[in-house]
Order: sequence, then C-alpha cells, then structure tokens
Amino acid sequence: MRTQAELERLARDWDRAGRPDSYLLRGERLATAVRWLDHAPEGSHILLRDFVDSSRARDLAALRRESALAASRVPAHLEHDPERGVLVALAAIEEYAPTPEAIGALDAAVRVSRVRGYLEGHDGAVNSVTFSPDGTRVLTASDDATARVWSVEDRREVLVLSGHSAKVRSAEYSRNGARIVTASEDKTVRVWDATNGRVLFEQHPDPWTHPVYWATFSPDGRLIAVLSSDERLVLLDAVDGAVVTHVEAPPGNGGIAAGTGRNKRFSVAFSPDGHHVVTGSLYAAAYVWSVKKSRKLRHVLRLDGHDPGHAVHSVNFSPTGSHVVTTSADGTALVWDVARPEQPVMLDVQAGEVYSAAFSTAGSMIVAAAHDGAAVVCDATDGSLLFPLAGHHSVVLSAAFSPDDTTIATGDEDGVVRLWSTTEWGAVLPIVHDAPVFSACVSADGSRILTAAGSTANVVHAADGSPVLSLTGHDEQVEFAAFSPDGSRIVTASADYSSGVWSASGELEYTIEGHDSPVAMATFSSDGTRVITCAGGRGLGGHIMGGVKVWGVSGAREPSGGPTLLRSPLVDIPSGEDESVRSAMLSADGTRIVAAVGPATARMWDADTRELLLTLTGHGNAVNYAEFSPDGSLIVTASDDATARVWTADDGTEQSVLSGHRSKLGSARFSPDGARIVTASADGTAVVWDMATGKSVCELWHGAPLIWATFSPDGRHVLTAGGDGVVWVWDHLQPDELISVAKSHVFRTLTAAERQEYGLPESST
Repeated sequence: MRTQAELERLARDWDRAGRPDSYLLRGERLATAVRWLDHAPEGSHILLRDFVDSSRARDLAALRRESALAASRVPAHLEHDPERGVLVALAAIEEYAPTPEAIGALDAAVRVSRVRGYLEGHDGAVNSVTFSPDGTRVLTASDDATARVWSVEDRREVLVLSGHSAKVRSAEYSRNGARIVTASEDKTVRVWDATNGRVLFEQHPDPWTHPVYWATFSPDGRLIAVLSSDERLVLLDAVDGAVVTHVEAPPGNGGIAAGTGRNKRFSVAFSPDGHHVVTGSLYAAAYVWSVKKSRKLRHVLRLDGHDPGHAVHSVNFSPTGSHVVTTSADGTALVWDVARPEQPVMLDVQAGEVYSAAFSTAGSMIVAAAHDGAAVVCDATDGSLLFPLAGHHSVVLSAAFSPDDTTIATGDEDGVVRLWSTTEWGAVLPIVHDAPVFSACVSADGSRILTAAGSTANVVHAADGSPVLSLTGHDEQVEFAAFSPDGSRIVTASADYSSGVWSASGELEYTIEGHDSPVAMATFSSDGTRVITCAGGRGLGGHIMGGVKVWGVSGAREPSGGPTLLRSPLVDIPSGEDESVRSAMLSADGTRIVAAVGPATARMWDADTRELLLTLTGHGNAVNYAEFSPDGSLIVTASDDATARVWTADDGTEQSVLSGHRSKLGSARFSPDGARIVTASADGTAVVWDMATGKSVCELWHGAPLIWATFSPDGRHVLTAGGDGVVWVWDHLQPDELISVAKSHVFRTLTAAERQEYGLPESST
C-alpha cells in the first residue's frame, strides 16, 4: 500500500470481479487509502474513489452493526448495574458508531444510574456512614481500625482518624458538627475534634470489658450513648467521658440469635428530643429507654416483631420521633409507630439480612442496606419500594441520607463508599394536581406551563412549578388546554360542550358553543387568528355526536368588555353517524385539517372547501390522536393498538410503524424540528423516536398511565401528563449533550472481562 499503482490495481480487481464486498479495504489499508485520496485532485481517480467510498460504507455498516449489538446488551443489566450500562453504551458510540440503538441505550442507562461518585481508601469493610450536619462531609468507620472524613464535593479524603487498635464499628458527628465519636472493638470510645482530628478524650475499657459496637451523641451534645457487644447500654458525659449511668442487657432476652458471626452488629440512637434511646439486640427485639432528667435509664417499650432468634442490627428514630425503623438478620426492616407498635410496616427489601436503615431528613423515605449487594429506598409510610441503588458489588453494611435529602452514602464490605442521587437524572420538575392531567404544554418563550386537570386549566412558572393563575368557569372536566403561538392567549376545551379563549392574564375573551357533545380538543392556528375544536362523545340524546369546527377569534369583542359568544363556525365538518372525533389539528399553513375519527382511522380535509382528501387506515384499534409534522409533509397517528404510525400527507402512504409500547397510546407529537416523535402510553412510559430510523432513542418512565406527552418549543424538554395527576418535565438532550452528561456520571472504566462480555475490543480505541 505504498503506491498509487497498487491502489488502482486493487480497484480494478474489485471492479472486474463485479465489485464484491470481499475485495473491499478495511482497517489500516482503508485508512491509508483515505489519506492518499484526501490529497489527490478533485475529480480524479473516479474508479479508485468508488472503491474507497464503498469500502468506507461497508466499514461504517459494520461499525453500526457492532454498535447496535453492544447496545442491545445494555438493558438486561440496568436493573443490577446501570453505571456499567452507561459505560457500555458510551463504548458502543465512541468505539463503533452513534447509532439510535446506542443513543437510546445510553439515555436509558443515564436515567437509571444514580451513582455520583466513589470514596476509596479504606482497607476493610465500612461499618457506618453519616453526613456532617452541613452536608459537606461524609464520615465513615471501618474494619481497618480507622474512621475517615471525606469531602462530598470532590470526593477527597480530608481526615484519617487513626489510633484504635481494632475494628471501628461506628463514627458519628455531634449535632453542631464540631466533634466526632467513634466506637471500636478495642473496647474504647474516642471523641475527636472534627476539624483537625485531634483526640479530645478516650474512654478506657472500665467499666465494660466487651467490644463497643456503637456510640452516638445526644441531640444537645451533652451525653454519649454507648452500646457494647454484651448489650450493655452506657451513658457518658460528652465533655470528659465520665460514666453517667448504665443498664445491663435488656429484659426478656433469651435463646440463640442468628447473625452472631462476622455480621454480629447492633446500634443505639437517641430520639430527636433526647428524651429516649432505642437499642438493637441479639434477640429479635429493639428496646426503647426513657432518659430521665436525672440521667437515669428506664426501659419503657419492647419492639418485638422480627423472627425469633435473629439479631436486630440497626435502630433509628424518625425525624419527629414518632416512629422507629429496625433491621434484622431475618431479612426484614420494620417501621414502628411508637405510640401504637402492634402492627409495624415492613419495608420492601428482598435480602437475606438487612444491616442498616435510616430515615431521610424529611421523614418520607427510608434507605436500607442489606446482604447480596442490595440497597433500596422505600416509602416510610407504606414501605413500598421507591427505587433501588443498583451497582454494589458486595454486602452493603450502612447507608445514610444527606441533610438536604439529595444524596445517599452507602458503605460496603469491600471498603468502598458510594454516593448516590435521590433524584433520577432528567426528571427536572414534577407539577402535582389533585386530578388526572389531560394535557400540558409550554409557552413559546419557555417561561410558563399550561395544564388541564379537573374543571380548570392551570398556568405555572416553568422554572419551579409555582402557580401563576387558574382558569375557572367550565362546569365539567377540561379536556385540553393550549397556548396561542405567541403565548398571549389560551384556549380550553371542556366536557361541558364548550371552549373558551382567554387572555394570558386569565380574562375570558370568547366563549365557544356549538358542539352537541363534550369538546375533546381545542388548539390555535399557527397565526393565532383561528381556533379548531372537535367533539367526540355521547350527547344529550345518548348518541355519539362528533365533528370538527374552525372559529375566528380575531374579530371585534363585545362592547361591554365581557366575553364574546361564538356559535357560528367558519368551517363545520360533521363526522359520520356514531363517529367520535378525538383530536383535530390545522396544518402549519392553515390549508388542511387532520383528525382522529371513528373506530380506527384518521382523516384529512381541505380547510377551505371541506373536501375529504385522505383517509388513513391501518391501525388495529381506535385512533386517539393525529397531527401534522411542522413542515406539513407527514402525519403521525396514535392508537389504542399500542402503535404510532407515520404517513405521507400528500398521498397517505404509511412510512413507518412505531411499536414497542405495551398498552394504548394517548398521543404522538413531533418535535419542533420534526426530527423526533414522542409517544405517550397507558403503560406508564413516554418514548422518543428518531424519525430517520423509526428507532426509539429515549424512554421516560412516568410511573402511571400516560394520557399526553409533548416537546417544549425549544425541543430540550419533554412533558408527560398522567392519570396520577402529575406532570413531569424531563430533560431531553441532543446526542452530544447526552454523551457529555453520561461521562460526568461514570467513575470507573470497564474491566477487561466486562469488555469481553459485551463484545467490545480488548482495549479502547
């Protein structure tokens, strides 16, 4: 491959043989040919250029196949290790090709990967983790006989508290963050200056002769509660370490406890007001003690509900002090109402042994750390699983929330501390309503969000979801609401058979009456001078009475200043007998109307003559929505058959079928540039599809049946509206932006074994 002559010979051989793929160049030979042609005169070496172009096309096709293949392996592993999924998808994109499959896999992995960093430095299991009161530091205790302080911001080790001669079982801050207390199996408790790591005092073995399992400050910082392996509870003076009082093992213990080997562990915690202490034990129960003003301890409550003979490892009060969470070697975590402890709530934790559980600062969530690499976040009220923290590779021994509840730290038996986000990436803002939400959209300037829920339409600030105004006046469900193109007006459609046009300040300008059944949709024309409405439902006589109407909304208003009543449409297109119309839209140029009509069709009419131009058939069930692409060349439809379909607007040819949802679709909408479509399904997901390939590139898990999904005007966000009364605003990034975000969400590289598993080259190229 050193001469032009050799290149030309290879090209001629390829041409004479009928141009088979087996003759094409690849690898370094192809790269050499490309470099040579880059310096050749334009228009020269036509055969050679065809030869190299075909080689490059074949090479790119192979890269795309490899990329798609690697990406196809990502979803199966997202449940257990989404960070690995991010790494594999990035490798598929950067080492092969940015195919829609790889972009979609990357988007899915980034959205479920909550890991935000590793704290590495311990040489033994991490037995406890906690945040400093200001949330800037993480404090850890380890089997390596040290406690360590870490910076949350840069994940740097700040302090090493060394001096214990055996495993450090716990390390906790005082409430003001100035001191740290550690408990060790060397039978001592130490108090340290949290700033410089200086030992303030050490409590020596007397009065106990057993390993110390836990030590914690009282809320006022005056006492330290200490629990030893023989279950003796001791209160120390937090200033000098003097013993204030102690009690022996709790009453009623007996039998042999499970979890008494290497994982023998239990803890102690003060109530938020400092009036009570709760302790774990070896014998299936937790104990609540009253701390009297005289600093005496009195047993007041036994929380007995774990399986007999299994140790209660961890205990913690809720922020209000009304509840206690306990974890056990029996594989359960229980939440107890202290006032009514008879029926504790069980957390949805699937593990052989649960070592730790802690409430969030707000008290609404609990994080639990367990055997088999399991860490989960559950609802504190009913115990249901909110989300897993997937990606641990060993037993998880400890977990804690940051003070602002945005971050969780977990400590593993492998010595690694992991930081996690409590929010899914890309879910920017929830807007909560007390009724199902039927539509949502963003104003042209991106500053406001409009929703239809219950009998009102609501406008909120897009930045934070705070209310701007509510449009009241309809007597029934508001089925749809939309901004005018310039954002100065709003149109609403209601089940009360009417529509309304409102100013952005909430003044009703037009009342539109004329349909004989619930109005399903109302939207503006692109110039804002007209409104198109459609009706579909049973009227007063019980018959389905549908139709499409276009109204002028730019004329003179009532002299009184009240709303103008419109009853005579500019265009009136009735539907057939017993045919409902679920949606209707004008094309951008205003010349055509497309509507979802009847059992399984969409229809297109001339907006001036009302001539039926197209009937789109092919769906296997009711069509719920239809709209034009921004340039008017295509139509997309959404159906109860769980598919969306794309059609040419000139002759109705079916271009593609977007399939993959597991239930009916409520809507399918184009992005502002027409390059993508977002579909909303009753299966609880919204999917973004690439128009060029018909492949899904993003799946958004709303978590409840969806009615509507749409893009923001700038295409950078997706809104989903569901039957749960919540509108979610999601980030929707272009591929290069997504790749940048993904790279900031990984904190390791793929191992050689992982690269082999996913069919990647032995080393990154």
